[in-house]
This record gives sequence, C-alpha cells and structure tokens, in this order.
Amino acid sequence: MDLKGLSGSIARTWESSIVERLVAYVRIPNKSPMFDPQWERNGHMETAYSSWRNGAGQPLTGMRVEVRRLPGRTRCC
Repeated sequence: MDLKGLSGSIARTWESSIVERLVAYVRIPNKSPMFDPQWERNGHMETAYSSWRNGAGQPLTGMRVEVRRLPGRTRCC
C-alpha cells in the first residue's frame, strides 16, 4: 500500500471539498432560540438542514437523511 500517496489523496480531498463545506456550514447564523426568538421565521435552521441534506457530507452507500419537524421545536427529540 502506498501510504504516502494515500495520505496525499486524503489531504487533497479534505482541502478541496470537505473544508469548504464545513466553513459554509459554520457561517450559517443558526443560533439557539434563546439568542434568536424568531428562529423559525429567520430560516437559518432550515438552511443548516438543507446544507447537510444536499451533500455537505460525503455520500455513503445505503445512507438516508430524514428531517422531522415539530411546530415550535428546533429538533425532533
């Protein structure tokens, strides 16, 4: 196994796609309802969900993403 080549490939993938996606995700001003009482109306949580649902993570065989919404709640559980 070419560990040096593998390490380089992983570093390039990390820098070219993963870091950019994480930075974009962190820039979403998705705050706790204590800091943003209008969180539902402002839609930042929906933007955060969409970011992951639309490929922020690398696709995995058999992976399924499901978002459950409860009125007035920031998460399902």
